[in-house]
Amino acid sequence: MNSLAQGRRGGCRRCGATVRWEGKLREVLMSGARIRRMLMGLGLLATGAASSCEGPSSDATSYPCVSSADCGDWFCVDQVCQSSPGESQDIFQPPDTSQPPDTSQPQDTSQPQDTSVSEPAGYQRILAAGQTFTMGSPTNEVGRFDDEVEHSVTLTRNYWLKATEVTQDDWLDVMDTSPSSFSSCGTCPVESVSWYDALDYVNQLSDRNGLPRCYSGESFVGLDCLGYRLPTEAEWEFAARAGTTTATYNGNISSLDCSEEPVLEPIAWYCGNSGATHPVGTKAPNAWGLYDMLGNVFEWVHDGYASYEGAVTGPIGPGSGGFRVIRGGGWFSFAQYARSAFRFSFSPDYRDFSFGFRPARSIP
Repeated sequence: MNSLAQGRRGGCRRCGATVRWEGKLREVLMSGARIRRMLMGLGLLATGAASSCEGPSSDATSYPCVSSADCGDWFCVDQVCQSSPGESQDIFQPPDTSQPPDTSQPQDTSQPQDTSVSEPAGYQRILAAGQTFTMGSPTNEVGRFDDEVEHSVTLTRNYWLKATEVTQDDWLDVMDTSPSSFSSCGTCPVESVSWYDALDYVNQLSDRNGLPRCYSGESFVGLDCLGYRLPTEAEWEFAARAGTTTATYNGNISSLDCSEEPVLEPIAWYCGNSGATHPVGTKAPNAWGLYDMLGNVFEWVHDGYASYEGAVTGPIGPGSGGFRVIRGGGWFSFAQYARSAFRFSFSPDYRDFSFGFRPARSIP
């Protein structure tokens, strides 16, 4: 995936690692439009590695081609691929995570819940205040990167989280624009939006609902803000795991690339089963009713990128300046990225056709 070559992580520690992925291209050379799309992305990942420390590309969607066969469902124009114009659910209580959860059984939702505040439509209530979980991944997890150091996190606020990624129809309704590359699918996640764009959206959504804005420029009011905002990195991972401790909320993966991965197939769109974004909510949700937490599009979260530093309470990451974190993997990324602990970062003004987001809102 080309865009990952252009992100930064702790001084670009992974710049050299992307070059090693060139060997994977030789392993997957085969015919078919879907594979061509995948190789297009992977080829750019390798060629972009040398310049990855120089910052994001100014043109995230210009992919070189010889013919339209190199572009899958897109068109080859002047040797560049161009795209063809082409209610609130059940409430879940986080489980006791002091013991490994039994993920073979459905989440128990029979316990009493605080329902005194009206639920925003299409959001799930995450009762996280006072909950402690292990963030990051164990050293023996397949696909792990070294910045996923396990550490204890205690959350301080209950919050709502949108059950799906923001769709193109959602975006059009609030912003009256259509930024997505795959613009013919209103129920697909909005993409080609930057972190700044996501902040603009949540502020506008707060305005529409008579709620306070949580951002002034890139300055965050804080978790006590009752308007719409991006989830923190810790809130995102807590919700994605839904009480599980495995690489995904469906178990541990065994492959790293675009090979068939039985664990991901039921829950995620990634490069092994996808050549574009897909309508949200068409794969199985996690135990807390959240769809596409892995795959379809990467999701911007609030935090600036920083290394983990041991046990922490209510983390919100660095403030203004620096690169911002994305989570969850996307429609043409490796299986390795579609893990609950995977994290990467990009410039907040960077746009890519596999980057989207989902809003959160603190519960009063």
